[in-house]
Amino acid sequence: MKNFSLNKSKFAKMQADGIFNSIQILNKNIKLNDQYIGEMNALNVMSGLCIELYLKAFIRTTRKNAIVKGHRLENLFREIPDFLQVLIKQHYLINFDKNANFFKVSILISEDKAETIPLEDKSKLENVEGAIKTLSTLFLDSRYFFEKLTDRNWITVAYYFECVKAICLSLKTVYEQYADADFKGRIK
Repeated sequence: MKNFSLNKSKFAKMQADGIFNSIQILNKNIKLNDQYIGEMNALNVMSGLCIELYLKAFIRTTRKNAIVKGHRLENLFREIPDFLQVLIKQHYLINFDKNANFFKVSILISEDKAETIPLEDKSKLENVEGAIKTLSTLFLDSRYFFEKLTDRNWITVAYYFECVKAICLSLKTVYEQYADADFKGRIK
C-alpha cells in the first residue's frame, strides 16, 4: 500500500472539505443582524471544526499516522512541520481579504436588546498566526453557546467567515500540494 498515513489522513481532509463546502453555503444565507445569531453560531461551530480537521489531516500525514487530541487550533498548528507552516502563512496572505466584514453581535438577555458592531481590531487577523490564535477556541466556545446564557449577561457571537475561508483555503491548498509530492526534493 502506497503511503498508508496519507491514505488514512485523506478521510479527515475529505471531511474538512465537506464541512468547508457547507459553511460557504451557510454563509451566503447569513444577514448581518441579530436575527441570524443562531446561523452565525452554527457557522462558528462548523468553521472551528473544519479548521481542526484540516490541521489534524496534516498531522496524520506528516507524522506517520499520529493522532493529536484536542480542539485548540493554535496547539494543532504548532504540530505541523515548520516548512509547511511557512507555506500556509504565504497562502494566507494571498487568500485573506483585508477589506472583509468582521463584526460581532451582542445580545443583552435581560432586556432583549441586541447590537451589531464591527470588530475593533482586525489587524490581528491579517496573518495566519494571529488568525489561528484568535480562532483557537472557536469550536469550543461556540458548540454549547446556550450554556453561557443567564438572565443578566451580554452574550456575543463574532463573525469571522472571511478569515476562516482564508485559513481553510490555505490549509487545503498546501495539504494538496504536499499530498501530491510537489515539495519532494525542494525542501531541505
